[in-house]
Amino acid sequence: MDTIAKHLVQALCSLTKVEKVEVVNLVLKDVEFREVLSELPIKKLIGSENNQEIRNILTTDNDSVSIGTGKKARGKKLRKSYISELQQKGILIEPFNNVWAETSTGLWVAIPTATMEGRPGRWFLGLSEDKVREKIGKGGVVIILLCQTASGLRLDFVLPPEIVEEIVGKLSKSKGELKFNVWQVGNHYTLVIPENNNIDVSDFKGNISILPSGT
Repeated sequence: MDTIAKHLVQALCSLTKVEKVEVVNLVLKDVEFREVLSELPIKKLIGSENNQEIRNILTTDNDSVSIGTGKKARGKKLRKSYISELQQKGILIEPFNNVWAETSTGLWVAIPTATMEGRPGRWFLGLSEDKVREKIGKGGVVIILLCQTASGLRLDFVLPPEIVEEIVGKLSKSKGELKFNVWQVGNHYTLVIPENNNIDVSDFKGNISILPSGT
């Protein structure tokens, strides 16, 4: 094992800075590696104060610490992949703008994403309230809450137009956004709505049959 580790370190050290960043990002997806990393004293991990290259690698966007642009990029990638899979299954849907897509029947589909859990079994997603209300009046809206677990498993909760219209006035709101808080308890998933109006969305998981297809 020592010989393998030695050769692995030598190979990593020979990489360019950009390649090292890519490797670190990939390795940080492993839960056990992140746990080990969190136990290391920071001074031991980054070495001397002048070792700026290592600092840059550790602070570069990754699945455990990223915010802002990196988080949006992962969400965009997840959404793009999901829409592509829908199309491969014969669903007539095309990306429109940011989180939105449109079906062949004029039905609007919003696909907010949560690519990392702040706490196990919980996902937090947001959508512009104005955009949702606007598009409800332009053919109806389906909202697909696209959630990814720490292990990489993707969950899609497909809320049909009648459910969207029912909850849009009840959801929590902040800075013009509707807030979606999804909880997992065992094999059940709940959309948290204030004043004890929670909805069990388990049956909506993977329910793409409400979307128009070409068959």
